[in-house]
Amino acid sequence: MTDSADRMKELFFWLKLLAVQGIGIRRAFLIRDAFSSLDEADQATIEQWRHLCGSEKIAESLLRTFQVSHERLEARLTAQKVEFVIWSDPDYPPLFREIAAPPPFYFYQGKRLTDRHRIAIVGTRNCTSYGRHVAYETAFALSKAGTEVVSGLAQGIDGYAHRGAIAGGSPTIAVLGSGVHSIYPKEHRALAQQILERGGSVLSEHLPWVGPQKHHFPRRNRLISGLCRGVLVIEASVKSGALITARYALEDNRDVYAVPGNITSERSAGTNLLIMDGAAPMLHPSAAPLQVGSPLATPLMMDEKKNSKDSTSIADKMMMELQSGAKSVEVLCDALSLSSEMAAVHLLSLELNGKIRKRPDGRYEWQTN
Repeated sequence: MTDSADRMKELFFWLKLLAVQGIGIRRAFLIRDAFSSLDEADQATIEQWRHLCGSEKIAESLLRTFQVSHERLEARLTAQKVEFVIWSDPDYPPLFREIAAPPPFYFYQGKRLTDRHRIAIVGTRNCTSYGRHVAYETAFALSKAGTEVVSGLAQGIDGYAHRGAIAGGSPTIAVLGSGVHSIYPKEHRALAQQILERGGSVLSEHLPWVGPQKHHFPRRNRLISGLCRGVLVIEASVKSGALITARYALEDNRDVYAVPGNITSERSAGTNLLIMDGAAPMLHPSAAPLQVGSPLATPLMMDEKKNSKDSTSIADKMMMELQSGAKSVEVLCDALSLSSEMAAVHLLSLELNGKIRKRPDGRYEWQTN
């Protein structure tokens, strides 16, 4: 469908159908396929509805719902200039079509989605400084390598993933558990605006003015994983919603990655469990693009290989810098004219060899013994 009136008609078909208690997404698609036209649904009899759903109570609800005019709702959507995508649109995201419960429609602000390489980054709202650092740096590395980072705009890991992705230069996508005009949490309204200004998207399967509801978020998580080729979990307890996202990813044949954490920390129990169950461990932000197949990862790694003949001198220069005192990655990059990716590779090698250590404040220092 390309005609705007026909698209609006289909949107309201789905909205009416899913407004009826007892009609889930799978059943909604079966009912949609039973009608040769959307107008036919408006004229359906109680017998037709009963035949389609097998329940007198649901059939009566469907009959009442489809007899109600949607003019006021249509006027409100039109007045708010809300953009939406429906199942029949040619540019409906291909990866959404693969999942068990695809959204028949979604509303969005910002860039209309195209087929891009995407990875979801999710985790606990109550993250540690370690989790914040890993989320930001990994999202930055992925974004710089051409991968779009998808997350849920929540406090904690989600927020730092979006910020890192923005800094990396590629668009980032926020999938909400509320409407796109009802940003939650309110503390992230500025972040949502920044996402839009940098060419990203904010999307939701809820009407734009709908506020957050507790039951929205677990269902939202299937969209986060559904848009992506893989899901990376950074810090999550065994009861975290991030593990729901990982479960959806597994069910929909997506890759699952997890960042290992402190074995005594509840906030790492979920990610460590994922690794034990077969998730691929993500061991360093700079390794993430190659591990997930980012579009620009191979050229980046080739550049590093080309420069490997200078590895010894770079390592020696780092040691000399650190012997004069602890320094951050940024300071080392400036002093040695290195990219953050190259610096990360050499710092990890030195750390694994016991020559340097990372301090709690994120700076590196020389190991004297």
